[in-house]
This record gives sequence, C-alpha cells and structure tokens, in this order.
Amino acid sequence: MKRITFRRWEIAVDREATARAYERAGREEEICKCLYCRNYYAAGSGVYPEEVSEFYKGLGIDIQLPAEVMYSHPVAEHRHVYGGWFHFVGSIASGPDARNRLAKTVYSIDLEPIAYGFSMGFTAQPSLYFRAFFGVPLVQVEFVTEVDWVLDDPEPDG
Repeated sequence: MKRITFRRWEIAVDREATARAYERAGREEEICKCLYCRNYYAAGSGVYPEEVSEFYKGLGIDIQLPAEVMYSHPVAEHRHVYGGWFHFVGSIASGPDARNRLAKTVYSIDLEPIAYGFSMGFTAQPSLYFRAFFGVPLVQVEFVTEVDWVLDDPEPDG
C-alpha cells in the first residue's frame, strides 16, 4: 500500500484494488433517481474542488460513484447542501477519525473545510458500501458540499 498525506491525515491506500472495485461497482450497482440525486449527478465533477477531485483520482475513487448521497437543505437560492461518502481500500495511518461515537447508535462527524462550501474527513468505520468492497480493509471518505441546482426541473420547496 502506498502512503499519502492529505491535510491532517496520513493514509495507506491500495489504488489498484480501489479502482478495480469501482469498475465492478459501476457494472453492478444502481444509483438513486430521485430529483435531488439527479441534480447532484447532473452537476458532475463540479461538485468537488479540483484539489479533491485529483486526490480522489489518486486513491482510485470514481467520483461518479459515491456509495451514498444525501440531500440536506437549501442554503441559498438555487444552491443546496448534500452529504455523502466514498470508500477506498486502505487504512488511516495517522490523523483523527471523522466519526465520533456520542451514544450507542449516535455519532457526530468532524469534517475539515477544504474549500468554500466543501468539507471532508476520513473514518475507519465504513457503512453502506458497494458489494465490490466486501472483505477488504476500507476507509470511508465523508463529505459535505454545496451544489447548484442545474436541472431544468423546478427545485422542490425546502
């Protein structure tokens, strides 16, 4: 595994294994087709700052295949907050785990601001990952981002 430093973390990653898993996931998994998710996917790579897109590619992550995307709320006219996560094969060598247990089933997520409207962090407690990642050591990359409304469909209220 290759070691990479990103901000306050050092991570170990198997880029080739991660890329192979995303290739399999792209053939096997379906993405949500709700209005909010269609907007997220229509926004494309513009959802991520360039620094993050390049970093994800270096990990072998396919930025078109987040394991989870969740709509949160509007933040301004025609601009909305989404959260989600990706996975990669590897481990967190140093740096804080973004997921902090508050109670048995309650967590807080501590993300680092990367660029205006985009924050992310890493956790060694993965959830909801593609079948292609079963049985390998995983790190989950959590993110929150602001996305413009790009669909021709009208924006839902609230």
